[in-house]
Amino acid sequence: MSMIVPNSDVYILKNVPLEPSFDHTIWFDSPEQQATAFTTYALAFYFDKVSYQRYPRPYITLDKTADELFDCNYMMFRNTAYGTKWFYAFITQVEYISNTTSRIYYSIDPMQTYLFDVNVGQCFVEREHAMTDAIGDNLNPESFELGEYVYDNDYFPNIFLKTNYVICILATWKATYKDNQWVIEDATTGGVGGVDSGIYTGLTKNLCKYDLANPKACVQQANAIIEAATKANKADGIVSITMYPKFFMNWSITGDLATGLVPDTVDSIPAFTGTFDGYKPKNNKLYTAPFCGVYVDNLQGNAANYAYEYFTDRKPTFNIVGAVNGNLECASIPINYKGLPTNFQESLLMGGFPQCAWNVDTFKAWIAQNKYAIAAGVATTAIDTVKQVALAATGVGMAGEVAGMSAAMTGAGSAQTIQAVGQYANAYQNMQNVSYNAQGDVLNKTINLVAQVKTASTQPNHARGQQSSSVFCAMGYQGFHYMPYRIQGQFARIIDDFFSMFGYKTNRVKVPNRNGRKAWNYVKTCGCTLTGSAPADVTAALVQIYDRGITFWRCIDLSAGNPFTRVGNYSLDNSL
Repeated sequence: MSMIVPNSDVYILKNVPLEPSFDHTIWFDSPEQQATAFTTYALAFYFDKVSYQRYPRPYITLDKTADELFDCNYMMFRNTAYGTKWFYAFITQVEYISNTTSRIYYSIDPMQTYLFDVNVGQCFVEREHAMTDAIGDNLNPESFELGEYVYDNDYFPNIFLKTNYVICILATWKATYKDNQWVIEDATTGGVGGVDSGIYTGLTKNLCKYDLANPKACVQQANAIIEAATKANKADGIVSITMYPKFFMNWSITGDLATGLVPDTVDSIPAFTGTFDGYKPKNNKLYTAPFCGVYVDNLQGNAANYAYEYFTDRKPTFNIVGAVNGNLECASIPINYKGLPTNFQESLLMGGFPQCAWNVDTFKAWIAQNKYAIAAGVATTAIDTVKQVALAATGVGMAGEVAGMSAAMTGAGSAQTIQAVGQYANAYQNMQNVSYNAQGDVLNKTINLVAQVKTASTQPNHARGQQSSSVFCAMGYQGFHYMPYRIQGQFARIIDDFFSMFGYKTNRVKVPNRNGRKAWNYVKTCGCTLTGSAPADVTAALVQIYDRGITFWRCIDLSAGNPFTRVGNYSLDNSL
């Protein structure tokens, strides 16, 4: 039996920042760089011509006192008689044997020992540092406590300003201003209508426009139109009175009915790339949803969030359109969002603009409704009076008798004359009695008519329509509000530190990125796949390490200094 000549090299190392927990390891570009780094920057003791190391026997006996070895935590060895491969191991225990001899117990570090022997293939990668970090490249959802959002601005379109409102009197007639007064022009026949905002209507919008120079003119005009309609007996033709921004009329104040919708474009909202309360993140994923975005609220209980990254060129753009048929309904529609030129599916609607109540002067309305009847009644009363007087006269042959009496009185004797005068006197008395009765009838009818007018004049005005309230409209804030939102700085720092340490959620089948960043790469897999030359127990241990998650600290250039001081230093530049 031939004797094995002791010919193994053993390096006892200290201050090596690696632990059996395998939270961290070091990435070397070659086996030579790896061995040089350990022997140059971590060497404590070197032993040559050591007896063959029977790995996996977990100990080695060396001619060193225990006290000299207590601060050593790592070792490397190779059996030069049979190969050049280095084995790297954690020193787990130092045992006193004698005053000059100690026993070191160790466990093999499979990650460093087989770093260049085992390759990681495609597998499900749960988390890693991405090899691209442009804004929007990494959108896999994360699970973090975000805190309360804060808003950096409130973009409120000018079209919703209260000074841009109109009062719209929707009616079956059209009010026209002629000769310093409002004239109600009714359609001569039914079936007169047109298409407004794509919808047929047979009604007319009578608009009262707000005037900055004379703020009360709008209300005064509405009152004048209602009064004119009342006097013309057309008040019942008012269907509704509403208020809303004049922009949504889709036509000029004096123009014809519109045939389409004209949008107002909101494109002044900048994409957020600034700081979170003064903190500038290192990881660009914080510039995507849900960490920031645009919040659109209609102040009526409905709102929507929009992500910058889903807009073309991260440029938030919205079109505001509306249709007014009775009352206004408008929509805020994202443009060039999630691949759609006009994303109707994710639009936000708003209605609820003020509906107004109005009152109609009951007396003027009654006069307008009954003026012809009143005139006819007065004329009829006068005619009846004349008829009664005439009938009274003709009832006794008054006309003929007057003529006969005249002839008798002029051509007959005294007896006939006396008789004629008597008949004339009787007829005159009858006519006078009838006249008195007729005068009584006229008085009674006149009194009744006056009583009706008096009753009508004391009636309260009729209330029409329905009154709605809107506090935000009253304050001048009703409309769409576009508010860029973001998380607070303290939460941004927490999340950014996590991304810096552990990368982004990946959830893809791919080859893990174990290097590529300037300082470190974190990798966590699920069911890691390995190929290469290593014992089964080694590959099983490596699978567990990758599935648990491990950080590779990159050794770039040994001439730059001790690579072990980089491990755990998260202040290093770790950009791509």
